[in-house]
Amino acid sequence: ASHNFPMTHHFQETGLREIEVLGFDSDYRLINWDIQNVNVRPEGTQDREIALVFGQRCENPCTFRVNAPHNVTRVDYYVDSWWIGSSQNPDSDFSLTYEFDLVGERHLTMIGLNNQNVVAQGSAYIEVEEAEVGIPDVPYFYQYSNALYPSSSCQNTAIAMLLAHYGWSGVPDDITASWGKNFAQEPHNLAYLFNTLASENGIEKRLYATTNGTLDELRAELDAGNPTIVHGYFTSYGHVMIVLGYDENGYWVNDSAGKWNQYFKGGYPYGWNSTIGKGIYYNKAYFEEAIATWDGYSPAPLWFHKIR
Repeated sequence: ASHNFPMTHHFQETGLREIEVLGFDSDYRLINWDIQNVNVRPEGTQDREIALVFGQRCENPCTFRVNAPHNVTRVDYYVDSWWIGSSQNPDSDFSLTYEFDLVGERHLTMIGLNNQNVVAQGSAYIEVEEAEVGIPDVPYFYQYSNALYPSSSCQNTAIAMLLAHYGWSGVPDDITASWGKNFAQEPHNLAYLFNTLASENGIEKRLYATTNGTLDELRAELDAGNPTIVHGYFTSYGHVMIVLGYDENGYWVNDSAGKWNQYFKGGYPYGWNSTIGKGIYYNKAYFEEAIATWDGYSPAPLWFHKIR
């Protein structure tokens, strides 16, 4: 059963704040974790103001979400006085995605309505930026849906996702049934397995393993639009996943185990979900600790795979 743990705090400053929530069991073991942005407004204004959930920058196309008073049933969005759309979905924080023809500074206005009556509004200047290289849409497999060794088949599941991206029609269990669960845990064996199956299935792409890589080399692969398999200390035993892209704050990945708790060797304490790991976004510092340090602090060479 779920429980609520309310807390009241009086902030000294208003504006967008990042709230980190950690959940512990009775033995003080971390079992849940989340970060949310909240907009702290001056007292007496909560009933009539609308505020953006995210900061002042966004990549085109931009997705807007807002904090709105409880009586708002629709939010209309305007940019530089031009209407760009409406949202009537409070469950998604009245989210709206819009692709701009021009990037740069724009003035965004949010109007909250109830039965056609304006009951709240807000505005902000935003900086619309060109998107980086698009994030590859790599098919996703959830390793705990595997029939064979679901808790120890991340490497075969990563291979299956990458093969499927290039046209293969199999599933991770096909690989495990033929190759076992241990062979691909070593980087050069992983590349050999991928290349063998790619050759057998008419796929021209080949993996090249490196065990002495750098973060700059990894980012160069992602800049070229190449999905990249990496090894790292996401669990105490190590874990393998596919990195899809990055920005200044973090990385997008296909994580076959679901949602990592973003602690070095921290594991996956949140419970399981068969889709949450697809295209999931992890904090830059925490992710790089897992793939580029021995202990969360001491630098280590990257184990990852270039594809050509």
